[in-house]
Amino acid sequence: MPEPRAAATVPTAAAWAELRRPSTFALVGPLVLLFVSISVFYAFYPRLVVEVGIDPAWVGLASNLGVLFELPWLFLAPAILRRTSVRSLMLFGAACMTVRMALLATVATPTTVLATQVLHGPVVMSLYLIPPMVLDHKASPDFRNSVQGLYAALCYGAARFVGSGAAGHAAEFGLQWAFALAAAFALAAALWLWASWRDPAVETALRGSR
Repeated sequence: MPEPRAAATVPTAAAWAELRRPSTFALVGPLVLLFVSISVFYAFYPRLVVEVGIDPAWVGLASNLGVLFELPWLFLAPAILRRTSVRSLMLFGAACMTVRMALLATVATPTTVLATQVLHGPVVMSLYLIPPMVLDHKASPDFRNSVQGLYAALCYGAARFVGSGAAGHAAEFGLQWAFALAAAFALAAALWLWASWRDPAVETALRGSR
């Protein structure tokens, strides 16, 4: 049997320490806000589809229309990363999220509700594809899984719980207020990323030498 490591760091404690490091928190903090924002979309977009007059029979298809625009971004991700910085892709995804939510809040028509699904691709890349790659680079093998687990708990769990709950209260005054709240969170995340997150080591690791 392997001997216990002497004075080993508890993996979860080390993972928390990594997430709190300024260079990591400058990414994870905005991501929490972005997941708060997208939780509003997942919770209230189907209701908005019906509210603007689209037949309820088409709600499922309309809600999943974004997948068509997500697939090219996922398939072309290696080529995109070779040509575009990780920071630029994260900022672009946050900007797309902000515009998407703002349009759903202010110009809720059948055309807008469906057309904004075009923005789903860069949003998915910046929320679901790039961040785990960044965290894999920043965490050592000893606590890499713990970092990913804590990140998932924060963004896929707590942030989405807070977002859907807060937006539920806002939606009592109208769905537009729920999406306005989502737009505000996304804008705050975009500004935070722009002001704080620059990580040359991540750029080199994910993109290679250019």
